[in-house]
Parts: sequence; structure tokens; C-alpha cells
Amino acid sequence: MDWQPWPALQARAVGMLTVLMFSVPTLLGIRKVAPALIFRRDMAARFERSAAERRSDLLRKVAQAAIQVGGIGLVATWLGDSSRLGAWFSGGLAVSLAALALTAAVLLRTLKAAPARLPFRLPVGLRHGIANLHRPGMHTEVILIALGIGVTFTLTVYLLQTTVLAQLLQDAPDDMPNVYLSNITSEDREPLETYLRRQPGIEGDVTLLPVVSARLTSFENTRSAAGQQGRGDRRRRMRRTRDITWAGEPPNGITVVEGRWWDSTDAEPAVSVRDRLAEYMGVGPGSMISWEAGGRDVTARVVSIHSFEGMPDWIYDFILNEVALAGVPATFIGGIRAAPEHNLDLARKVFEEFPSVLYVSAVDFFETVQEVVDQIAFVVRFVSGFAIVAGVIILVSSVAATRFRRMREVAILKTLGATRSRLTEIFSVEFMILGGVAGAAGSLLAVSYSALLTWDILELDAVIEWPAIWLTVAATALIATLAGWGASVRILGSKPLEILRDE
Repeated sequence: MDWQPWPALQARAVGMLTVLMFSVPTLLGIRKVAPALIFRRDMAARFERSAAERRSDLLRKVAQAAIQVGGIGLVATWLGDSSRLGAWFSGGLAVSLAALALTAAVLLRTLKAAPARLPFRLPVGLRHGIANLHRPGMHTEVILIALGIGVTFTLTVYLLQTTVLAQLLQDAPDDMPNVYLSNITSEDREPLETYLRRQPGIEGDVTLLPVVSARLTSFENTRSAAGQQGRGDRRRRMRRTRDITWAGEPPNGITVVEGRWWDSTDAEPAVSVRDRLAEYMGVGPGSMISWEAGGRDVTARVVSIHSFEGMPDWIYDFILNEVALAGVPATFIGGIRAAPEHNLDLARKVFEEFPSVLYVSAVDFFETVQEVVDQIAFVVRFVSGFAIVAGVIILVSSVAATRFRRMREVAILKTLGATRSRLTEIFSVEFMILGGVAGAAGSLLAVSYSALLTWDILELDAVIEWPAIWLTVAATALIATLAGWGASVRILGSKPLEILRDE
């Protein structure tokens, strides 16, 4: 393998830029902190900021977040060589940060006000655990955002990888072809059909479809005023070369939803248009559509609108009768279903008998796609794991930063008669709320993102996998609880006399 220094330099530059983007604003923010405040244990309790200082701090945080998100977008644009990719990435990150920040703010306000407004008193452990979220120096908002971002990207990848692929396989008909043939000439059509029917392992019938490359030149919009207003734009978009076909009887998977199918006695050129395309074009029964195909003009009247479920998908957008395309040169494509154990042998035989025919096994294709998807998912999950680890580190750091306050709190509660189990309950409630809310907020964003990608890009129905969501929330709560307890176990074992003697 040849040494390629450019990717290594890119990685080094991205790492340095990322560190600078996230460390320099923080360092600038603490440059005016007096050293005396750092060495005073009670500085968190006595150091109160004015309203103007809090507003200035908020504006600084907003500006800092905007610079960091914009910088990440520029890095994504550079690495992906696409401004659109960078815009989508930075936009999604900005929405995620804003949503998680809003969730954190609403959560803290709600939890702070709820205990006093409830008609009953909450248990002591729950009440103290909620109050601990507002402890100075706890950085609750930052912890929620960091954990939530990691959960969002990790769960989004999982939903797209498993839910969407599983739905594609589930929606596929049981008799869907797993081998596709193309580049079949008119001379090879009948010999190939006869040859395939004699081969062992072929399941179902063998049908080869005619394919004609045509460019749509004109069509009549007869549906709606909205369609009439967008007529020019629709015409420009539709005037690209696409494949059309002809058929005598409705092919398998075709359902006529409007109008009627032609019969053998019809001498007039006719066409059936797929339902979603007919809606986009604004055409219906009676509309005239013209193409340029094989060096000649083809004009047909729309007699029906149909829907289709199956493969291949694109070829059934326009189905004409044979009269309309008489004399137009065509090639043929087809799909067959072959038993997996006969697949390789059948490919070799077809290549030997018909060298010009392209034989594509969908089994190998889906395996390759799955491998690529798994690799991409692994990379994204690996990067998302860093966000989760960052949230855990921030949580541990927050516990360490409030160590003296927590030790004094534990000492006072023990002096007043609190047992070790009661203190364990208080700390567990605090950490479980942090992890549970971060997991729930991240899961909500992940479901929204996966549904958006599924609907708009893949044009499939979104499926919410509740077991995966509940497991994600529970796992995030468990991770936060374990991380919090890892940093608090020594605090819980501190002796009250030693702490109160230092006061």
C-alpha cells in the first residue's frame, strides 16, 4: 500500500481545528477569574453574578455555539467536498443543540417549580435528588446536551440501518426476482427465454420486458390550477430521457386505479401512467403525451392510471400499447427468481450461451450493500461514542468540581440521621434523571431525523421501534448513574466529623 500523506495531514488539521474551536472560547471566558476565588472552597456559594453578567454570559455562549457549529460545517464541507453536505450537517447539529438546550432549560425550570406546586409531598430521596440538579457548578445543561448528541446520532444510524433495510426486505414480494438480466437484443429474446425455462433452479415464469429510451417532448396538464401554474417547471424536469415499455395485458403488480386497460382490438396509440407520476404531471385519462423515441415522434392518449408494487420499479412509469411503439427499436430486460444453490452455475451458463447479456445477482448486491452500510454505521457509531464519552467525562468532572459541597451535604445529612441507603437514593435519583432525560431527548431527535430521511429521501414509511428507544433511554440512564457513582463513591464514605471540623 502506498503512503498517502494528504489524508494524514487532513486528519491532523481537523483535529487541531476542533481542539481550538472548543478550547479557545472557554479559555478566553476564564481569563478574568481572580486566582483568590479558585482557592476558596465556598466561592460557588458566595460568587453571585448580576443580571447583566448573566445576560452577557448567555450571549457569549450563543456566539460560541454559532462559531463552533459554523466551524464544524466548514470542516464537513472541506472533507466531504460538498457545501450542501456541510450545510445539512451543521444545520442538523445546530437543531440538535438547540433542541437539547431547550429540553434542558425546560426540565430544570419544571423540576425546580414542580415540588412546591404538587398537592402532595414527594419522597425525601426524590426531592433531594431533584434539588441536586440545581447545585452551583453542576453543569446540568452541558451534560444533557453532550449525552443527548451522542444518543441522537447513534440511534439515528441504528434506525436507518435496521428499520429501513428490514422494511425494504419485508415489503418485497415473496416471488420478487433475485436475478436481473439486461442488454438483451430482440434476436436474443426468444432464445434466452427458452433457454432459461429449461434450466434447473428457476422458480416461476420467465418474462422479458421491452425497453425503449424516449425523451418526453410535451404533455397536457388537465388536472388542477396548481399544476397549470407549475407547468413550465414540470415540463423542464420531465424532458429527460427515460425508459418506457409496452404490454398487451397488465403486468404482474399493476393495478388500474382510474380509467380502463386497452384490449387487442384498440388501434389507437394508448398509454397508462403510474399514479404518483400522473399526479406530479397533472395528467389524467384523455390527456395527450408525446415522446421522441428511436428517431421518430410517438404520441399516445392516456387511457388509464395505474399503481405498481414490485421490481423493476422505474420501467412501469409509462406503459404503452404495442401499436404506439410499433417499429421503434427496443432492448429487453427481465427478472427471474433462481434458487441460491443454482445461482453461480446459472450465471456461468448464461454468460457462455449469451455473452452480451448482463447477469446481475441481487443476492450479491444486497450483501455488498449491507457490508457498506455496516462499515458506515460503525464509523458513525464510533464518532457518536466520543460524544457519549464526552458527556460522561463532563458528568464526572461536575461531580469532582462539587466535591466539597457534596461532602458537606453528606456530612450534614448524616448528622441529621440520614442513612447510607437514603444518601444512595438521593444521588441515584440525580444521576438517573440526567441520563434518562438525555436518552429521551436524544431518542426523540433520532426518531425525527430517521423519519425525515425515510420519508423524503427513501420514500418509505417510517417505523418507530419502541424496544430500541426504551433500551436506549434505559442504557443512557444506566451509563450516567454508573459514571456519577464512580465519581461519588468516596464522597459517600466520608466521615461527618472530619468534614464539620474543617468548617
